Amino acid sequence: MFKKKKSLSVAEQRKQERLARLGCSTQDTLQFQDLSAEGLMKIDADHYSRAYELSDVPFEALGVAAQQDVIVSYGEALNTLNDKSHYQLLVVNEHVGENAIENLLMPMAGTPDDVYRQEINAMMKQRFSSEENEYQVKRYAIISTQQERAAAAEIALSKAALSFQEPFRKGGVPLTLRALDGEQRVRLINQLTNPGMLMQKADFNQLHAKDLVAPRLIELDNNQFQLNQQYARVLYVKYYPEMLEDDFLKNLTEIKHEIAISLHAQPYNMRDLQRRLQTISQFNKIDQRRQQKDNAKDGVDSEFVSGLAKGIGKTTEALKEDFSKYGQKLFTGTLTVMVVAKNRRELKTITDEVKAVGEAKGVFFESAYNYQEEAFNTTLPIGRSFLLENPETYRDMTTLNVATQRPFTSVELQNPHGEFFGQNQITGNVITIDRKDKQDLLTPSGLVLGSSGSGKSVAVKYQLLNTLLNHPKDRIIIVDPESEYLEIGQKLGAQILDISTGTDNHLNLMDLADRTKLREDLADRTKLREEDKKLDFMKEKSNLLTTMFDKVLTLSDAQKGVIDLVTHETYEKYEKPTLVDWQTVLKSRPEKVAQDLALSTSPYTIGSQDVFSYETNIDLSGRFLIFNTKQLDDNMKPFAMQVILDQIWKQVVASQNIVSTWLFFDEIQVNFQDKDSANWFANLWARVRKYGAIPTGITQNISNITQFQGGRNLTSNTEFMMLLRQKAPDLKILKEELHFDENVLDQFVNERAEVGTGLIRVNGIMVPFKNPIPKHTKLYELLNTDVDTDKE
Repeated sequence: MFKKKKSLSVAEQRKQERLARLGCSTQDTLQFQDLSAEGLMKIDADHYSRAYELSDVPFEALGVAAQQDVIVSYGEALNTLNDKSHYQLLVVNEHVGENAIENLLMPMAGTPDDVYRQEINAMMKQRFSSEENEYQVKRYAIISTQQERAAAAEIALSKAALSFQEPFRKGGVPLTLRALDGEQRVRLINQLTNPGMLMQKADFNQLHAKDLVAPRLIELDNNQFQLNQQYARVLYVKYYPEMLEDDFLKNLTEIKHEIAISLHAQPYNMRDLQRRLQTISQFNKIDQRRQQKDNAKDGVDSEFVSGLAKGIGKTTEALKEDFSKYGQKLFTGTLTVMVVAKNRRELKTITDEVKAVGEAKGVFFESAYNYQEEAFNTTLPIGRSFLLENPETYRDMTTLNVATQRPFTSVELQNPHGEFFGQNQITGNVITIDRKDKQDLLTPSGLVLGSSGSGKSVAVKYQLLNTLLNHPKDRIIIVDPESEYLEIGQKLGAQILDISTGTDNHLNLMDLADRTKLREDLADRTKLREEDKKLDFMKEKSNLLTTMFDKVLTLSDAQKGVIDLVTHETYEKYEKPTLVDWQTVLKSRPEKVAQDLALSTSPYTIGSQDVFSYETNIDLSGRFLIFNTKQLDDNMKPFAMQVILDQIWKQVVASQNIVSTWLFFDEIQVNFQDKDSANWFANLWARVRKYGAIPTGITQNISNITQFQGGRNLTSNTEFMMLLRQKAPDLKILKEELHFDENVLDQFVNERAEVGTGLIRVNGIMVPFKNPIPKHTKLYELLNTDVDTDKE
C-alpha cells in the first residue's frame, strides 16, 4: 500500500519555495520585468506603470473648508481612474544624513565677517539637529495600466496623469505631479532595496534596471528579511476602524525612523459592481421576506429579521447611495508599511512603534507572515500589489475611504544649496531658499511687507547679510530714503552715497545706458538686449524729465512740448550732456514759454537743488552701495528717486553676464505716489530683471503699491514675498486682490502676530517662518541697529 502524502503547512510550502530559489539571483526577487531610461516600467506582459513625485500641499495650515476642498479634489482625482488602472501612493520617510546640513553651511573666508558666518552656521546646526530635521517625507504616486504594448501604455498613462491632476487644478489646490525618468525611478527603488547605500549614475545602455537596484544580499524569513547589512519587515493593515482619521499617514511619518508606506487602490468595474449589488440587494430582500413568513408560522414577530440579513441590506443600500448620489467608486486596496533597522532589536522597536501608532487610531497592523517577499514588492514603487494570495491584506474602500488617507501635511521650502531663512513654524524644519535658482523661483524679484514694529527691518537686514556672505562676487545696491541701513552698511563696509544738496556728490541725470560692447573678449555679449536697443532712449529721458519737473512745478502741455524739443536738441549738440547743458539749450530757445520754463527749472539745474546737474563724480563701481537720500527736501525725494533708479539701471546693464546685482528698495511706496511714477518704476523693475538683477521692495503697506495698475503688475509678477504682521486693510488686499489663503493669513500674519514671524511665499507656496536671533550673539548686535527708531 502507498502511504498518503502528508500535506504541507503554508509555512513549510513557503520555505520550500524559498529553498528552491536559492540558486537564483537577488534580481529575481524584484517583481517587474523592465524599466526604460524614460521611466516607463513594464511590470509583466500587459501591465505598465509610471511614477510621479507629488508636491506637498499646506494642508495643516488651511481652514476646515479649504481642507475639505483638498480631500474632495483628491477624491475626484481618484475617480478619474478606470478599472484597468491601479493607483499606488508611496510615502517615504527618509533620513537626510549629515551631508544635508554640511551643504548649507557657509565656508569661512578668512575675513572679519567670519564671525557672522560662524554664528549663522551654529544656528542652522542647532535647529537642524532636532529630530524633526533628521528626516524628510517624500510622496509619490505610481499609476499603472493594462495595455498590450508600451506605446499604448505610454499614451494611457499620460492621459491618466493629466486627468488625475485636473481636479486639483480646478479646485485651486497647488498640487503638481513631476514624472520620474528612469534614473530618478531607479534611485527611488534603490533607496528601498539598498537602504543607506547611494547609487552611482544609472547607465541604462550597459545595465538592466534590475541590475542597478538589486540588493547584494537578500535573505527572506517568515517574519522579516535581511537587505545587505540591514534588517527589514513589512507590515500590513489587518483591521481598519469604520472611520479612520485623516492624519493617520502623517502620524506614521512622525516616527523618526526610515519607513516606507504604500497604499494601493484598484478600482472595480463600476457597471459590473452595481449589477452585483443590485442582485445582492434583490436576493437579500427575498431572504428577509422568507424569514418573515417563517416567523409568522412559528409565532414569532413577523418583523424580526436576522442581524446578518439586516446588515447585508444596510451595507448594499449604503453603497448604492454612495455610488449613485455621491459619485463614489469602490476600490480594493491594501496598506503596507516597510520598516528598516540596523539590527533585529531595533527592528522590533520600530515595529512596535508602528503598531502603537496604528492602535491609537483603531488600526491593527500584522506582519506579512510567510509573505515578506510579496509584501516587499508591494511596497516598492512598482504600481501593483503582490499580496493577492492573502485575502486578509485587502479591504474594499470607497473613494472617500481612500481620499481621507491623504498624504498632504505641510509644505517645506528646502533648497539643498540655499540660504537659511529660519524654521517652519509648523514642522520645525529649516527653511532654505536660493533666489537665484529657477527651480525655487521662476523670477527672483521679491517684496518684504510688514507693519511698523513687525520685525521687518531685522528680517531685511538678515537677508542683506546673508546675500553678502553667500554671494561674495555679487553686487548689492540699497536705496535708503530714511537712513535705515547706514549703521549696518558702515559695519559691513558699504560705500555710503549721500545724495543731498549739502554735499559735493553729483549724479548726472542726462547719462544714457551704453549701447557699446562690454569688452573685446565679450564681443558676443552686448550691454543692451536687442529689444532694448530698439528703445528711443532720448524719448525716455525726455519723459523722465517731464515727469520729474511736473512733480515739482505742475507743467502745462506747452511746457511738456518744450522739454521734449530741448532734450532731443541737447543730445544732438552734446556727446555727453549734463543738466547744465540742457538748461543752456533751454535758455537759447526764443519762445516765451521756454524762457518762463528756464526760470522755473533753474533751481534744479543751476541753482540750490543742482545735485543732478553735473557729471557724475561718485564711484559707482563698488560692490556694496547705499544711496542715502534722507537729507533731501521732501519735494526733491521723488525727483531724486528717479535719477537714482536711472543710474541703477545703467549699473545693472554694465554688470550683466559678469555679476548679479541685488537691489533693495526701502520705502518702495515712494515710487507709487501717482500713476506715471508707478508705471515708470514697474517698467524699470521688470527691465532690470531681464539683465540679471534681483530687486527686493520693502514697505509697510501693500495698499500703497496696488493702488495703481503698475503696482498691481509688479506684485502679481513677484514670486518671492516675506509677509510679517499686517494691518487689517492690507490683509484684505492680500485676500481679495491677490487671493492669498485667508486662513493662513489670519493665522500667521494677523495684527497680533509675534514680532519677527510671518509667512514666506515662494512660487505660490506659503510657509510660516520664525527666525529668532540669539541675543548674546554679534549677529543680534548687528541686525538690531536702529530698531528703536524704526521708521517703518
